[in-house]
Amino acid sequence: PEGGVEVVEADRKIAMNVVNKVLTITGVSRISSVDVYDLTGRKVVSGIDSQIDMSAYATGVYFVRIVADGNVYGGKVVNRE
Repeated sequence: PEGGVEVVEADRKIAMNVVNKVLTITGVSRISSVDVYDLTGRKVVSGIDSQIDMSAYATGVYFVRIVADGNVYGGKVVNRE
């Protein structure tokens, strides 16, 4: 999806996508946690919603960790202003 990530169940990875100020998560129903990390490994935001506001963060690559439906998913997103 444009501006978000889609969780791919087969390999428990997140399809990398470009985020335009809001990270939108699809493909899962029960989100327990969403953590976003910068390239240094510092957690910059966390939440439990399917939409995470990324507007306060610089353009660049971020790592995303999602716990949902009893599984852990990980991947990268590109935040652009």
